[in-house]
Amino acid sequence: MDVGTEIFVAALSVECSTVEEPPFYGGNEAELRQCVRDLDVLQGDLTVTVDGEPIPLTPVESPLLRLDLPEDNLLGVPAQQALSVASGLVALLQPLSPGTHEIVTTGTGTVLGDFTNVTTIVVEPGRWSTHH
Repeated sequence: MDVGTEIFVAALSVECSTVEEPPFYGGNEAELRQCVRDLDVLQGDLTVTVDGEPIPLTPVESPLLRLDLPEDNLLGVPAQQALSVASGLVALLQPLSPGTHEIVTTGTGTVLGDFTNVTTIVVEPGRWSTHH
């Protein structure tokens, strides 16, 4: 990764659609929004650290998404169009200094159960500049 690159961290996210089985199903936008809210990404304890320092997380909810699902898609349903809404807890990290950094996400009692995810990022000087 080049110096100057912001890092988007999705600490935890859930999604509901018009093609999945309950509890991930909603038939329209209102039901999809209620579905992701019922899955409750805020339950349990969730922490993200960068090099051992905790970072704040922001709850987010997507707009209504229109999906064109191909054959052999992630949801395991036939090719079709679908609607979806997602929610999650995220952070946008400012660029990290050159070197090796560790992002650790730990969840206990979350909607996805208990987990720890460790991501190592190596930041190297590159061609980044403030002139875009």
